[in-house]
Amino acid sequence: MIQISSIYELQKIGNDPDYPLDGEYELTQDIDASETKNWNDGAGFKPIGISWDNPFTGKFDGKGHKITGLYIKRSSTDYIGLFGYMESGSEVKNVGIENVMVFGAWGVGGLVGVNKGTVSGCYSTGLVHGNDYVGGLVGLNRDTLSNCYSTNTVSGNWVVGGLVGYNNEGTLSNCYSMGSVSGSTYVGGLAGSNEGTLSNCYSTGTVSGCRAWYVGGLVGANVGTVNNSFAMGSVTGGSYIGGLIGHLESGSVTNTYSTSSVGGSGDNKGGLIGYKNGGTVTSSYWDTQTSCMTTSAGGEGKTTVQMKQKATFIDWDFMNIWGIIENNTYPFLLQYKKEHNL
Repeated sequence: MIQISSIYELQKIGNDPDYPLDGEYELTQDIDASETKNWNDGAGFKPIGISWDNPFTGKFDGKGHKITGLYIKRSSTDYIGLFGYMESGSEVKNVGIENVMVFGAWGVGGLVGVNKGTVSGCYSTGLVHGNDYVGGLVGLNRDTLSNCYSTNTVSGNWVVGGLVGYNNEGTLSNCYSMGSVSGSTYVGGLAGSNEGTLSNCYSTGTVSGCRAWYVGGLVGANVGTVNNSFAMGSVTGGSYIGGLIGHLESGSVTNTYSTSSVGGSGDNKGGLIGYKNGGTVTSSYWDTQTSCMTTSAGGEGKTTVQMKQKATFIDWDFMNIWGIIENNTYPFLLQYKKEHNL
């Protein structure tokens, strides 16, 4: 096990023979990375595993420590994050990235640009900006992401999400996002586009796009599975705007809800689903009062009073997954009960 105690040692991974990309690492303390703003003529930190042919294949355990002030400004470069490209079999866990500033092109995230490994128990706060496949924590996810969150302000062009830009056949579980998100196409509070599985997740951030298409409080466009999840942030854009999902192309949506306000200049807007041309929506609801929407391409509209009553939510598991304080709160995921002082 190789121990990391400074930003200099962290930068050695993949750049020093004694710190190989397939090594096993652990943080021994919190790291102040603020001086990376002055590195490499202003380009900042060089991502660990810079490309698909030179990826990170090892294991990294933050041991609950945090890295503060990481700066990366490589706006014309792909695979940008603390870890640029994680290959299958790699692992990053138990680390926080605070007050990050990350700028990149394609595959941009506060922690990982492209993930084909396992990321768990991690979080990111700060600002992330890129062009395509941009996420607060991970730009593009193709494997496992669990027990993670982001409060980053995230912006980009195509496929932009508060936590993950593009969930491409990967799994997102027990995750949430609270930062504001903006983009032009495929923009979501949690994920810009979901083609995998998303479960036990939520988003509360503002989601917006100037005349943007496919904008959702949780997911911009979905062809995968979404279950036991909800969205509460305001959503605005152009066409295909939904409180939970902007465009449901296929897949399934089960046991979900939205309280998001929904607005936009174009058509195909809905309280839960903006537009649906495939897939199924089961036991899912939206608040007709907070959303200012009486219609949706899927789900059932309920009043605010009804949305705070257990009887509204047919076949939901209020023993193991969901909780509710009758007539007082919307349903909440039990795993986050302590975080919300419930």
